[in-house]
Amino acid sequence: FRHEGITPAIRRSFVAYLAAHNRPIHEVLFPNLRDVSGEYEGTFKGMTAEPVELKALLAARERMVKELQAGLEAAEREVSDAPADACHLVLTHRHDLDLKIIDAVLRRGDFRFAGLIGSQTKRARFLHRLAEQGIEPDKLDRLTCPIGLPDIQGKEPAVIAIAVVAQLLAKHAA
Repeated sequence: FRHEGITPAIRRSFVAYLAAHNRPIHEVLFPNLRDVSGEYEGTFKGMTAEPVELKALLAARERMVKELQAGLEAAEREVSDAPADACHLVLTHRHDLDLKIIDAVLRRGDFRFAGLIGSQTKRARFLHRLAEQGIEPDKLDRLTCPIGLPDIQGKEPAVIAIAVVAQLLAKHAA
């Protein structure tokens, strides 16, 4: 971190940390920083192989929070800002963006519905990629793709919209 900033590996580790954290994601990403001098003096000081002064620790904390916030993509921000138990529908025309959004939703885990527009083939491809990226099988099982009630057939946008709204209404009523 000192020399390279937030590397992709550090970012992935932090995303995994966010997914497992017991606090809402937005509280972890946009924390109210508190005074840690007492914990530093009583617990942290002397634990490291090389001495770390409180001033350096606070500067690293501030830099890391700023870099992580700045590194969030718009889609990840939207997912992190959504309320718990939200219904997420991913309806873009870009598979790479779809994958990023669904990855963020599944890692977050506290959703009511995670729907992705696409075919069974797209579902299989995404499940494979998401598993490779470390998404747990129980979270993968919660992905709905294709979306919409299967009895409402058609590929026209209006038909898909009606089928999806009916699916969400059925989910909400359950």
